Amino acid sequence: MHRQDNRSRTLCQGLPEHGRLAGDVLKKHHARGSEHRLRKPPAWAIDLDDLDAAEALGALYVNIRDTEARRHYWAALSTIRARGVTLERGRGEQVALTLEWWRPTRAAAERLAQGGVPAPSQQGLWGVP
Repeated sequence: MHRQDNRSRTLCQGLPEHGRLAGDVLKKHHARGSEHRLRKPPAWAIDLDDLDAAEALGALYVNIRDTEARRHYWAALSTIRARGVTLERGRGEQVALTLEWWRPTRAAAERLAQGGVPAPSQQGLWGVP
């Protein structure tokens, strides 16, 4: 099946194409930082259609697991919507959220969404200069 056919079928069902919904979390557990994380700016990008579909189904958070670094990145959808930047780099419209806004746990992402500010050294938690 061609990617476009699968995308159309997935979107018709109202499900995210990349990742899966588990409760109120859009989980993307097969990301490899060297391939999937943006370098300039350092960020994780989420397909806009996936974000919209997950939100319509009740998602409140995104959890990305970098399989190479064995680290989890958490962000509230409200943070992604408020702080993310929409871009198009040849893979469809995406929303990129820079690493300073991602957190290592859901609880930390919840606190940030409730009005916290990113710590200047936050990237150091993941070994990112």
